Amino acid sequence: VTAPQASGDDSSLDSISFALIVLKTLAEVQKNFVDPYVLLRILQRLSRDLGLAVGAHPRQSQRTDSDSAVTSSRQTADVGAVISNIKAVLELIDERVMLSADCKRPVTQI
Repeated sequence: VTAPQASGDDSSLDSISFALIVLKTLAEVQKNFVDPYVLLRILQRLSRDLGLAVGAHPRQSQRTDSDSAVTSSRQTADVGAVISNIKAVLELIDERVMLSADCKRPVTQI
């Protein structure tokens, strides 16, 4: 699964959402189809995106015009999409992922 490098844009969020739907469907059929390292990379990417989205929120005192309000509502939607994707990844991470020392360490650091 490869997501575009430009974090925070709509196509990136849509790509990750679509990939998670595919992974969820595959996991329902056979858990071994889903590579733990893919889930780890997606979780790392989403945690980075969440940090960027939250850090981009302007403070209330900085908003001076209607364009800023529109930007703020868009960023709130982006944060919601990232959180939704993180929940989906966490549902896919099972004991098989957490039993792998190579995956467990980075997951617990996130």
